[in-house]
Amino acid sequence: MENSGEGSPKGTLIGFGGIGGTLFSAGLKTIGARAAGLGWDYRHYTWTSGERAGSAARSVRGPIILIWHSAGKKASDDFCDALGREVDLGFGVDSWLPGEDAHELIRRVYSIRAGRGGRFDVHGSNVVAKIVYRDETHTSIDDEPKLHDFIIEKMEALVNANPEIKPFYIGEGIRLGEDDFPVIAAENNMPEYLLRAVVEIEASGKGSHSSGALVARYEPHKAWKYAGLKRNELARENLAYANWKRGYPKGSPYPLIDQCVEIAGQEVAALATSWGLGQVMGFNHLAAGFDSAVDLVRNFARSEANQLRGMMNFIRAANLFDALLREDWQTFAEGYNGDQQAKHNYAGRLKIAAQRWKKESGSQIPPAPPKPPVKPSPGDPSPVPVLPELTLENLRKFTNAELREAAIRANDFTKLSIIVFGERDNTGAGKPAAETRAAINHEAAKPDEENTMAFSKTKSFLKSSTLIGIGGALLSSFFPASKPILDIFVPDTTSMNPETIEQLYVSAKQTFEALRSLAVSISLFIAARGRVKANTALTFKSE
Repeated sequence: MENSGEGSPKGTLIGFGGIGGTLFSAGLKTIGARAAGLGWDYRHYTWTSGERAGSAARSVRGPIILIWHSAGKKASDDFCDALGREVDLGFGVDSWLPGEDAHELIRRVYSIRAGRGGRFDVHGSNVVAKIVYRDETHTSIDDEPKLHDFIIEKMEALVNANPEIKPFYIGEGIRLGEDDFPVIAAENNMPEYLLRAVVEIEASGKGSHSSGALVARYEPHKAWKYAGLKRNELARENLAYANWKRGYPKGSPYPLIDQCVEIAGQEVAALATSWGLGQVMGFNHLAAGFDSAVDLVRNFARSEANQLRGMMNFIRAANLFDALLREDWQTFAEGYNGDQQAKHNYAGRLKIAAQRWKKESGSQIPPAPPKPPVKPSPGDPSPVPVLPELTLENLRKFTNAELREAAIRANDFTKLSIIVFGERDNTGAGKPAAETRAAINHEAAKPDEENTMAFSKTKSFLKSSTLIGIGGALLSSFFPASKPILDIFVPDTTSMNPETIEQLYVSAKQTFEALRSLAVSISLFIAARGRVKANTALTFKSE
């Protein structure tokens, strides 16, 4: 126990380092020391000690929080299996392998990834946010002070009885204004009257209440679909059932949502609920432009303008935007409302509303508003440089920050080209064409899109000095101090007595151990140097 506070700890923070141990994951202990100073119990384990850590934590009372770096993901899974009950919070920092899901027993998970040669996100319905630190590498991200601040903030918010901590569906709740319509219409390159008609007919009267709470409708049959291991527990509380039933739960949806959060977590509750002006279902978060349902809800809770933007993203993803522009109201209404369209005459009502708004606002597409300055994403304090064409003349004028961004984009473009060549040659070198994304546009890229490029880095790993160094360290560590080896250090003579020979062998063994330690240190230095070079070098070689 490393808790330096008085009395019972606030909770227990458990850290799992990666394969390199303190060489690459020392920052976890820095976070642990800060947490201990704030009254938390901190325990640190290696990536192979998850089961032992989980067994030891069975007697722990209070919140349990996990943080793992790199291959520590395996230990976090073993920990949860051994513990056998829910963990309150998890932070996955640059996990080592692609396509990994966070353990279902962790209620809320933050996936944190390095932007420069980083590894991979973790996925799953319990992942509430994916955060990229663009300037960090796989070996430096755990040392980033802003990451430490972020983790401590989330830990303290978990245990502090702070009245300012609101449910995730309550935000500023800024109402939709007259000035928002031309701006959002211009963003979608469409006449304003069409947007107004959609809002009037397809949107509920308002998207947020005066309290800031999003307008919501909880749907138990969707909770059943997305609850996973918590399905039966929700069903016992009448919060989930297998098939749709006529008549949704009566009264306010918020007690049902809150209860679902308590049992199954925020992401499940968000997935199973429709939100805001357009009543976009949480499980449509990708179509609406968000990595998770909780991200959608938090964004929608800020303003009704955000809700309308999400609604338009969904309309595009559902292939209904062209029908809207053609004023093909039948196709649009059937696509947006399904079987309810004819019953409520949505197509006819949309047509009448569009004709009326066309007379008031005209049929012209509003001019595009000036672009706001690029804002840093959550957890990323530095904006992405807006670069001109990557020519030699321009490169000579770039700042260091712009040169780093140019190097990243050029490297990504090369990797994407390799993927496309692989697809065309049908060699299997790349992912299917439908999944190949132009991620060289970093301003618009999502974490999942960047994973495609990050994975291609592993193809050169077998040729890297990182592997050579790690192999050398392992070989040196386990090379035995056998008698034939020690004979090299002992003079070949028969004139010495047995005591003298024994003393010489002891000295020889000490010399061998010193040389072995030196070899391990040199190998680890080679591995670290190779990893840093892999993250910073600009190369156009095929990987």
